[in-house]
Amino acid sequence: MMNTNKESNKTRALVAAIILCISLLFTTGCSSADVTNDVKSALGMEVAAVSHTVYVVDQTKYSAKYDLNQLLSKTISENYAAYDSTSTIIRLDGDAKVVDHLTYTNNGKGGGATWKEKDKLEATNSVIKSIINNTSPVADEVNVLKAIRLACDELQTYDDGIKRIVIVSSMIQTVDPLNMAGGLDAYSDSDTINETVADLSNIHELPDMRSIESVTVYGLGHVDTTSGEQAELSQLDSTNLQALWLAIFESCGCGCSDVTFKTNTPDGAPLDIDYPSVTPVTASDIGNHFVYADTTTNESINLKDDVLCFNDVSLSFQPDSAELITSENEALKVLSPVISYATSQDVTIAVFASTAWSDDKEALYDLSSARANTVKTLLIKAGVQEESIRCYPLGYDLNPFKCDCFNSSGKWDEDNAKKNRVVYITDASSAVANVFYQNLD
Repeated sequence: MMNTNKESNKTRALVAAIILCISLLFTTGCSSADVTNDVKSALGMEVAAVSHTVYVVDQTKYSAKYDLNQLLSKTISENYAAYDSTSTIIRLDGDAKVVDHLTYTNNGKGGGATWKEKDKLEATNSVIKSIINNTSPVADEVNVLKAIRLACDELQTYDDGIKRIVIVSSMIQTVDPLNMAGGLDAYSDSDTINETVADLSNIHELPDMRSIESVTVYGLGHVDTTSGEQAELSQLDSTNLQALWLAIFESCGCGCSDVTFKTNTPDGAPLDIDYPSVTPVTASDIGNHFVYADTTTNESINLKDDVLCFNDVSLSFQPDSAELITSENEALKVLSPVISYATSQDVTIAVFASTAWSDDKEALYDLSSARANTVKTLLIKAGVQEESIRCYPLGYDLNPFKCDCFNSSGKWDEDNAKKNRVVYITDASSAVANVFYQNLD
């Protein structure tokens, strides 16, 4: 009898909720898509969550330039899943400032689901328009940390809702206490990164980000070189920059899974303004020493200065295997500059093998180890002394020069994946070898 009463009560509650829903539909003229969150909750339906998002936008002289409408409209629309969601806009320059607040409000015009889509589109366009109109730089230099602290301060004013930060910036700060203008080489060393983060924490430069659900960054490492004053950053520079910011975010309370670095290629144009002054950042020249080998590569190459890169064209392996597709004769021919270098003098060479991404890190490590040893076996056959060859498996994660295997939509990018299937060979005492060693520590 008790169970029967419980079921009866549940049925009556459900019927009451449905009657309320129907009543609202008739009295407000809304369609079923416009049922209020209270009714949805009573019916056990999923309720869209209010979100609070801060958009930090850097349009300073050397920062990456994007078509901001193309870049952000989808993100803004998704963040406006529920009425009362908010957007805060921060201008990023040397004196970062909050420049606008917008709220996605129900204007009460009715008209059903079709109107809601129009309403959201209008609200999204308002955010885009404000970003474009209000983020032109005013102050000299770039202070990324201040902008992030401002973003966190803004989000802490909300007691509930999902809190997000979206950053459009090269993420290069040019003022103390994190002045990167001298270059990014130092941040290839994890100890230096840890010391930097500790120093920033000690002087209270790092905000509390534990309540932030996600941080999305567009443009890291991309710079505008059109003025001729700022050099293009190398892949190593971008890798070092990402490692530094990941460590900073983690120290602030954001986990790796909460931070996303998007790889969108800049597609915008410089602003038609007199830009405030920004100090150019010194670009690493180490990327200039990479030589992609083929059968025409000069045999007199000095591996103390350069690194030979053998990709899936010049030294091709079977998929997920250390077995070569390239014939042994062809492989020895393409390896001839290494053979000449190693057999003509008393040197030690380093062989670093890398792979594309997979979620099985151990398997990638084993695969790259096997491929490095395949190359070592060929070199020994050609007369290089075994004790003169050192092999280092990188897998994917340990490659300091890796490319992201996924595009900005999160889909597999085979063109980029191919760039990671590489065997690097250089003198074991070269500057490039030291970069690899630092990543292996």
